[in-house]
Amino acid sequence: MRETVVGLGLLFCCMQSLAQEVHTLREAHAVGACVWVDMSLKITGELRVSSREKTVHLDLDGNGRFAFHEKVLATDAQGLPSRVARYYDRARMELKVHRDTSVRELRPERALIMAQDIDDATVTWSPAGPLTYEEWRLVGEHFDVLAVSGLFPERPVTQGAKWKAPLRVVQALGNLDALVQGELTCCLDRIENGSALLVVEGDLEGLAKGALVKQTHRGLCTVDLSTQRWTAVRWQIKEERQAGVVSPASTLTSVTEIVRRPASVPDTLSEAVTAVVAARPKPEHLLLTFRDTKNGLVFEAERGWYPVALTEHYAVYRLIEGGELVAQLNITPLPKAKPGDHVRPDELRQNIRKTSGLEIVQELQAGEVPAAQNHWAYRLSLLTRADDTDLLQNYYALAGPQGTQFLLTFTAEPRAAEKLGARDLALVGSARCHK
Repeated sequence: MRETVVGLGLLFCCMQSLAQEVHTLREAHAVGACVWVDMSLKITGELRVSSREKTVHLDLDGNGRFAFHEKVLATDAQGLPSRVARYYDRARMELKVHRDTSVRELRPERALIMAQDIDDATVTWSPAGPLTYEEWRLVGEHFDVLAVSGLFPERPVTQGAKWKAPLRVVQALGNLDALVQGELTCCLDRIENGSALLVVEGDLEGLAKGALVKQTHRGLCTVDLSTQRWTAVRWQIKEERQAGVVSPASTLTSVTEIVRRPASVPDTLSEAVTAVVAARPKPEHLLLTFRDTKNGLVFEAERGWYPVALTEHYAVYRLIEGGELVAQLNITPLPKAKPGDHVRPDELRQNIRKTSGLEIVQELQAGEVPAAQNHWAYRLSLLTRADDTDLLQNYYALAGPQGTQFLLTFTAEPRAAEKLGARDLALVGSARCHK
């Protein structure tokens, strides 16, 4: 009996010792280290679009697959990767809304992507030139792999330990512009087969593209204790989004699954390739290319412009900054002119007076403005009024070399005119007609 009691006591002490064993979860990120990332994304839910006092419910189903090598180029003061180079072997998203299916895919010439921390946000860009709007959404808004490294505590922890994820990491994983309330709690749940399993849970409320978003997160991260590297992630987000200035109301569930392993540096990320890339993107690298394939207009604009309507008869874009609407851009085709010809300024004035339906208070400016090669552009800037609200409207007539013409109308409240600045002029100056 005495031997049994002693044996049980020793077993209890061993179990207690194992329970108190500390584990280091945070990786030691070395500049030049490379990993292979294979990621899948599944989205289901519905969009709710309001039309003429009626709400239409549209089923949504999306499937994405991403595969890339990622090489660390720089680390921050905490030793976390702050700048990486990625070479995508695959970046594709298929999205079905009701009966319409769309596919986004990264062009081979944009396979090299930089991802880095700029002003506490992960910015993705291509050294080869501007991404299209669809490509930016594809590689810039998928699950933030860099943020995962920020989940792990700096000091070793015991099984069952809990801690809060940093704000920067929370916003990145929720793809939020600002966090209103909520937190993500991390817990070293268990040790299994030489790996630490980290559970991350929490409810968040924040702002994304000017819309109020409520999210419930449930994540599971696996860390190989022998190599001290995270190797897998499964992350589920249930989201309720209110209607915003650039997106409809929606109820969505997304599930991201990631497998990650150490890898040799491929030729596509060799020192000869990455050493010549600028440490920070130039302004032109952060431009996006927008293609109105229905009407044949292409232009470059800064990030913050979002398409909200694209038809054969018109297109609507909105500029968001700090979660607020700065301006709206309406694009409508004009009757085609003879090659090399264009609409006359007087015709433009008459057309605007007849079709705008607004009271014209004052003409502020008029005249030709810089345009793309072989293009012609004319600006008519007006102060108008609608329902006792003053509006600044800049009308641009744009004509291509083959006589294709468009009217680009920028509308902003006078108080937002300073924020709009010369952005409209830069956008028009980049626009090209391809029909």
